[in-house]
Amino acid sequence: MEPNKMNTNKFFGGIMDEYYRLFAPYKYKQIKLVEIGTFNNGFLEWASDYFKNVTLFGIDNSCRDKDKIEDKATLIQANQNDTDRLKEICNEYGKFDIIIDDASHFVKETKNTFDIFWDHLSENGVYIIEDWGCGYWDNKGEHTRRNGIEKLVTDLMLRKKELGIKNFEIILKEPSCSLACFYK
Repeated sequence: MEPNKMNTNKFFGGIMDEYYRLFAPYKYKQIKLVEIGTFNNGFLEWASDYFKNVTLFGIDNSCRDKDKIEDKATLIQANQNDTDRLKEICNEYGKFDIIIDDASHFVKETKNTFDIFWDHLSENGVYIIEDWGCGYWDNKGEHTRRNGIEKLVTDLMLRKKELGIKNFEIILKEPSCSLACFYK
């Protein structure tokens, strides 16, 4: 499918350029990929074409446009604050090779998801937090840019040894094109 025909905003701002580079080693391997925060499933459509042997999962609050992707991916409705549900998903579907968190972009939810899914990342897998460089408003109406996701990403880097992070890569082209990649 032509990039401009895919229904994903990841082509704007340069994130997809980074994904082509980051995902090249996985392209022909048998992998399991989960995107948390699927919006309209455009990235899952792209991934189903790009990867040659992939099992796709998408987790979102609403699972919109399910009929457009259900033959290519398993869509699961869940909230990032629902710890029990996230654990159920991990236990049911096993280890993932690529985990992408592009959901709420709020600290509490992003941390909760990382804390649960990190243990379910396969050896040599990558966990990606999208848009970590953007400022967002928290649930109390407070701006989280200075104390939010940036602080969480920094904390994860500082806890590298404790968490078993082999390596990390921080990409910041602009705030809305920022990826924090943690390799296991």
